[in-house]
Amino acid sequence: MVHEIVNIIFQAGIDQVCKMKTVKDKVGIRVATFIICTVIGKAKVMIPKPAIIIADEPTSALDVTVQLQVLAVLDDMISERGMGLIFISHDLNLIASFCDRILVMYGGKVVEQCIATDLDQAKHPYTRGLLNCLPSLDGGQDELPVLQRDPAWLATPGATQ
Repeated sequence: MVHEIVNIIFQAGIDQVCKMKTVKDKVGIRVATFIICTVIGKAKVMIPKPAIIIADEPTSALDVTVQLQVLAVLDDMISERGMGLIFISHDLNLIASFCDRILVMYGGKVVEQCIATDLDQAKHPYTRGLLNCLPSLDGGQDELPVLQRDPAWLATPGATQ
């Protein structure tokens, strides 16, 4: 059992964190400590060999570089073990790059579903609003739009509980 736990921790990426060259100052040490805790937390989840993982905003507090590292570790673990993943996030582009299928919920109801590669064709106003609230990389936006929610969205045909 101990051997299996050590293997899972290494599969979760602890060796990658230990090799990081950015751990030279207090900030780097804090980041590395956070990543190590994240990796060990993921490893603990893998011990009972689940068939599916529910990841609720797993990267929301991370910068893009660390976010990609954590997602790469998660992707490897899921692929190697043949597990399913429910990835919960407001970052639809991140989900589209990581998942096959997207369900958008509003007010506790599924208001839209699509194949990840078809996300740019989403029609529901909430989905469009989430996509439009993302800053562009070219910096062409002076101000990000504020999503104006509408109770009528819950009455949209196709919305399911």
